[in-house]
Amino acid sequence: MTKEKDPTVLIIEDNKMFRDLAFDVFENTDRITAKDANEGLTKFKEQIPDITLLDIGLPDKSGLDILPEMVAYNPEAFIVMLTKSNIKKDVEQAKRLGAKGYISKPFTYKKVLDCMDMYKTFKTELEKKSENERFHRENTKEFFEEQEIENNKKIEEHKLKLYEDMVREQISNLSILFVDDYPSNRFKAKNVFAKMGCNIKTANNGEEAVDIYKQGNFNIIFMDSAMDDISGYTATKIIRKYEKENKLKRSLIIGMPEYSDEIEDKLWLQSDMDDYITKPAKIYKVKDIIRKYIEDNLK
Repeated sequence: MTKEKDPTVLIIEDNKMFRDLAFDVFENTDRITAKDANEGLTKFKEQIPDITLLDIGLPDKSGLDILPEMVAYNPEAFIVMLTKSNIKKDVEQAKRLGAKGYISKPFTYKKVLDCMDMYKTFKTELEKKSENERFHRENTKEFFEEQEIENNKKIEEHKLKLYEDMVREQISNLSILFVDDYPSNRFKAKNVFAKMGCNIKTANNGEEAVDIYKQGNFNIIFMDSAMDDISGYTATKIIRKYEKENKLKRSLIIGMPEYSDEIEDKLWLQSDMDDYITKPAKIYKVKDIIRKYIEDNLK
């Protein structure tokens, strides 16, 4: 016979003495604590506790203020309010909002036992209700059809999550070189790529770009086309030659001309760039290029 797991209890209480006392008296449970409403709400959603003890008088907001959000997030949550005053209107309001009961401070073992008895009764009623609903649904054709749809949906959601996790991990491993002779453009690019989690280096001209490239391997290079010393097209040709001579993996090089015309198209193709985006580069276009690069490498 499998041993029933101990219930998880979330104690949302700002007073450390009461919090510690509650922690001690609920000794045969898995205990989680929070000292204010925001922390408590976050842990409630993360942990999905079996029992939640929610203090009414919290420092950032009242427990009654976050109670509706908790109940909306988990309608079957067993939430018990904690109060010093035992004010009737607060107790009644809490029950209207979805609380299953209340405990007046200070805590005692008897109050804890009463709370656990309430929880067991609640759990038994919930299981009976669930069993009745399950029995009804299992005897209908719709149940099986809905079950298949739900299973397929979960499988697809799981696949999508795994894929998105892989994309995010790949993005965080990307090394990007951004070449532009305008300091403001380099500053903006550095912020954008850093927020995406990429490893980013910048260069302010073509010669510096080539030198930095030779010091480290870059997955993607965004190359300004027109610069003072050597053009982005010339810098690209040097990089491509260096790649071949040293048998390096080809970097994705994206040109950044001021405008697009037949001459520019010919130049970026001759230089062996992979693609181009006209300046000023839109953030969504940059993100699309990075995502496409990742997806091509995941195939």
